[in-house]
Amino acid sequence: MSHNLHNTLQQFKLASGKTGQFYSLPALEKAGLGKISRLPVSIRIVLESVLRNCDGKKVTEEHVRQLAGWKPNAARTRRSARTGRRPRKE
Repeated sequence: MSHNLHNTLQQFKLASGKTGQFYSLPALEKAGLGKISRLPVSIRIVLESVLRNCDGKKVTEEHVRQLAGWKPNAARTRRSARTGRRPRKE
């Protein structure tokens, strides 16, 4: 089930004519959730995952807001995030 929190769900067209969708971090910044473009790449990757998995229950809009407002020296809170990747033992 897709959602469109702050109009972040964008579409693109492939050369074959098919369309796809993605969640836009610049649209999140435009919505006023902070300077997303200034966040470290690792935080932006996690933010995109949190945005993609925002269901209003397990991952809420507040989780998106907290991560979008990340500051390097701020107090930390622990949150579980679903990144879509699982660590593997090698």
